[in-house]
Amino acid sequence: MTAGDKTQRADWQGTISSALALAFIDYACSRGAMRERLLAFAQLPDCHEEPADLRVALPCFFDLVKAAKVQTDEPGLPILFAAHADFSEVSIAGLIANASETMMDALIQLNRYARLTFDLPFAGPKPLVFERGDGADWITDTRHISQQFPELVEIAFTYLITGPRRFLLRPHVICAELTAPKPEHSELMERVWACPIHWGCATNRLQLSSWVAEHRVRLQPAYAFGVLTAHADQLLEYMRASKTTRARLEALILPRLHTGTVSIAWAADQLGETRQSIYRALKAEGTTFERVLDELRQRLALEYLRGRKVSIAETAYLLGFAEASPFTRAFKRWTGVTPSAYRDAADR
Repeated sequence: MTAGDKTQRADWQGTISSALALAFIDYACSRGAMRERLLAFAQLPDCHEEPADLRVALPCFFDLVKAAKVQTDEPGLPILFAAHADFSEVSIAGLIANASETMMDALIQLNRYARLTFDLPFAGPKPLVFERGDGADWITDTRHISQQFPELVEIAFTYLITGPRRFLLRPHVICAELTAPKPEHSELMERVWACPIHWGCATNRLQLSSWVAEHRVRLQPAYAFGVLTAHADQLLEYMRASKTTRARLEALILPRLHTGTVSIAWAADQLGETRQSIYRALKAEGTTFERVLDELRQRLALEYLRGRKVSIAETAYLLGFAEASPFTRAFKRWTGVTPSAYRDAADR
C-alpha cells in the first residue's frame, strides 16, 4: 500500500461496532487467523466476555479485514463470515429487525439504527434506500465508503440476502448490482448469494421480489420490540453526545448494565486508562463514577416504567440489580415512591 493510500484512508470517517469487529475476529480465528494480531489491527482489547460498546475506527476495520483475508488465505472471508453469523447476535439492530411486523418495517428499523453497527456517511436520504418498481423493488446502499471498501457492501448485502432465508420459504433476491469490478472470489459470492451479480455498476443495490416488503417477520414477541428500540435509542443518544468522560462511560456501561458487573476498574480497562485518570476527569466535570452509574440507572428506570414496556422485576434486571428489592430501595431514594406507585401515577 502506498503512502497516498494511507493518507486517503486516514481521511475516512466512520466507525464500526466492536461487537461486529470481534465477531469477525472470532470467525477469522476459527479459520486459522491469529487473534492477537487481528486485535492489534482493530485496536481492541482482548475481550473474552461480552464486548462493551467500543467503536472501531473505519481505517482500523479496513486493516483488520485485509489482514484476516491474508492470514486465512480466503479473499471471500467477509462473505463467509456474514453468511455464518446471525446479525441479531452481533447487533441490537438485528434483534429489532427480527421483532418487526414485516420486512418493510424491518428495513425501516435497520435504517433507523444503522449507525449502531456501521456509523458511516451516506449520500442518500438514508443509508439504505428502498424504491418500489414494477414487479420488483430495489434496496440501494448509499454509504460513501462502499466505493473504496467493497468488503463492507459484501458484509451488509450478505446479511440482507442470507438472514431472511431463515424464515422465508422462497428466494427473495432477483439480482445484485455492485460498483466493484469482478473479484477473484466472484464464484463464492454467486454461490452464497444465489442470484446473478452484475459488476462495475453505477450503484450498489439489490433487486427484490415485490412480495418481500409485506412478508411477515415477527420472530420476537411484540413486547420485545418496544424494549429493544428503547435500548437502541439510548445507544444512539449516547453516540450523539459530546465526547466527555461521562458520555464515554455511559456509552460503555449501557450495553453491559444488565450484567450487574460494572465497576470503575472494568471501565478503566475497557477505555485503556487508569482509574485515577478517570476519577480526575470526572471530578473536573463535577461528578463521580458512582454518580454516573446511579443517575444512568435512575434515568433508565423512569423511562422503562413510564412506558410500561417491561415489568418491575424486568426493569430491575435490565438495570443490573440482582433482584427487585434492592431496586425498589434505590427507586425510593431517587423519587420518594416505590416503582409500582410511580408507574400507577404515570398512568393517571
